[in-house]
Amino acid sequence: MTTPDPGPPEAAGRTAAVAATADHVLSVLGSLRALDLDGVRPAAAYRPDTVSPEARPLEARPLEGERADAAV
Repeated sequence: MTTPDPGPPEAAGRTAAVAATADHVLSVLGSLRALDLDGVRPAAAYRPDTVSPEARPLEARPLEGERADAAV
């Protein structure tokens, strides 16, 4: 069996950083799963049909002369 080439030395640092990030994400997900949220109502519900055009970000608003229902 051959040993895979470890690559350049800086790759080891990136690999360690990715592993640390993955461990952190798994830890956060585990903490969220442990929360008892039975019976807790959401603080807000996203309902795009209730948002006024003025409240939308500028980049989400149709341009002058553009149809409001045009695909973005």
